[in-house]
Amino acid sequence: MRILHKQFSRIRHILGTPRWINNNVIQAFIIGLAGFLLSFSLLHMRGYQAGDFQWAIRGGQALLDGENPYLAISPAPIYPLGTPFFYPLPAAVVGFVFIFMDSYLAGALFFGLSTTLLAYGILKNGERWRLLLFLSPSFVVASYVAQWSPLLLAGAFIPIMQIFMVCKPTIGLASFLYRPSKVGIGLAVLAGLLSLIIMPDWPFWFIGASRNQLIRHLIPLIIMPFLLLGFLSIRSREGRVFSIMTLIPQSIFFYDQLYLWLIPKSKQQMVFLTISSWVSFGIWAAVYVWKPMEVHVISALPYIIVGFFVPALMIFRWHLVQKIYCFVMSGQYRKLFSKTKRRE
Repeated sequence: MRILHKQFSRIRHILGTPRWINNNVIQAFIIGLAGFLLSFSLLHMRGYQAGDFQWAIRGGQALLDGENPYLAISPAPIYPLGTPFFYPLPAAVVGFVFIFMDSYLAGALFFGLSTTLLAYGILKNGERWRLLLFLSPSFVVASYVAQWSPLLLAGAFIPIMQIFMVCKPTIGLASFLYRPSKVGIGLAVLAGLLSLIIMPDWPFWFIGASRNQLIRHLIPLIIMPFLLLGFLSIRSREGRVFSIMTLIPQSIFFYDQLYLWLIPKSKQQMVFLTISSWVSFGIWAAVYVWKPMEVHVISALPYIIVGFFVPALMIFRWHLVQKIYCFVMSGQYRKLFSKTKRRE
């Protein structure tokens, strides 16, 4: 990292770039560009157009045509056109910006910009080890379907980005609880009120549309009650994030769990969560990834619980994890086995 800092400083000095374009901005741009290329290639590979962001684009197109997005968008038999519009209206306002672009470019560009903002927020806060979240399966899957997760997660590091919380208020709440901001919540409320000018009754349409999506969104705590143990740490911001992530309905397709990467407090914990999640995700992918989307989305739940939520819960008792690790690495467990054999 220090070598990269020196190189970026030299480039800035040679090119004479403005003061606001500092090393953090350049590094965030590079990470965002990588996110754009990753998303663009994955969307093209699977023929997913703009992925999940396609709903926002279609909602924006409906607004341009003067129609109700919740009525104008009818489901088609293939993804990403398989369901009606089920986002809050502000999501369609964001999608409006991208309606004149090619679908693949729009989805990848949205994801690339979101990645840039998230990377900048992490770099600005000085916790560079948090950049490991870009190597997580949750981030890769989010790029695969051009999801909102990186944009909403940026609100945990850049309070004004919490304005986008109104686009996905349930999952976006995790960013606010991690770093509560009067400015952030004020902007989100203002955005919601302004959207009522465009369509005063959209909250009622949104509630009706959301009920049809509950089959794909589950509450982890109902499935695994032992996750209540995370509430013992609710006084910390990491504990609040974990608690809300067990309580809110969320997608069971890995990308919504990107918020769990707010829980680690050190590089070691970040590596632990990332490796654990990749092991679980890898096993799931080997079995289900080539099956129809409806099958492999539903099948992901146990792998998310075991490989994502359980390791995140273990971080709250990190001293025990370290003791177990030292016990295993020291080979002391062999003495226990030898004693049991002698007794036999």
